[in-house]
Amino acid sequence: LNMAALYRELGQRDKALELSRENLAFARAHNLPRIQASALAFVGKDIAGPATYDSSIAMVRAANHIWDSLGFTGAEFYNFNVVSIGEMYVNSGRVKQGLEVLRDVYQDARRTKSIHSHQHALNALIAVYTRLKDFKTANQYLVELIRIKDSLQSQVYNEDQARLEFRYALGKASRDKEMVARENDSNKALIKQKNKTLVVVATAVLLLMIGIGIVILLYRQKAAVAKELESSNTTIAQQKEELEATLEKNSKMQRHLLS
Repeated sequence: LNMAALYRELGQRDKALELSRENLAFARAHNLPRIQASALAFVGKDIAGPATYDSSIAMVRAANHIWDSLGFTGAEFYNFNVVSIGEMYVNSGRVKQGLEVLRDVYQDARRTKSIHSHQHALNALIAVYTRLKDFKTANQYLVELIRIKDSLQSQVYNEDQARLEFRYALGKASRDKEMVARENDSNKALIKQKNKTLVVVATAVLLLMIGIGIVILLYRQKAAVAKELESSNTTIAQQKEELEATLEKNSKMQRHLLS
């Protein structure tokens, strides 16, 4: 079906019709209702012409009957098929019947807010009323179509803006997370460096206190030795004075005895 649609877009209707018929035969043989419905609609639209409009309309209606049974009534592709039926009625000269079909699908699309179906129906109605030279009605539908397209563009812009804002917020959150992680790493490194500095300072203070303690101990030991030495010198001086006094006394006694 995708290849058939591609050939249809390229204007190769015969090749598109051939592929659509092959898909239809395959779907019927293997009981594949969705493929069968799509292929029926494609074949019906591809064979549409002055001599085949009734057959084309019947095939597209049959496709929608299958979609009805599958619960897809009112889906975008379902409404596109209805628009094609309305256009084929108009092209075959049954303008009134075609307009009734197009107005019905137009109203259904508005009621269900099916934007693409709404636009598709409006395009078909504008073309029919322009062909009928009812430019006033055609213009009314054209204004409505422009309004819808502007609304869609605004919606797309808002969605794009929302996506951009979301991406920005997501990127900002990611950048903030990375920044926090870097700050945490930096803080950890700073704390680690501070801890190292504190250890060095504490070690230095401890060594300084030990050094001061040693100096004080040595000073006290030196002071004690000096005091002890001074005491010893004083004792020796006293003993020397006592000895000299004793010697002097003995000398006097000896001179006295001799005389």
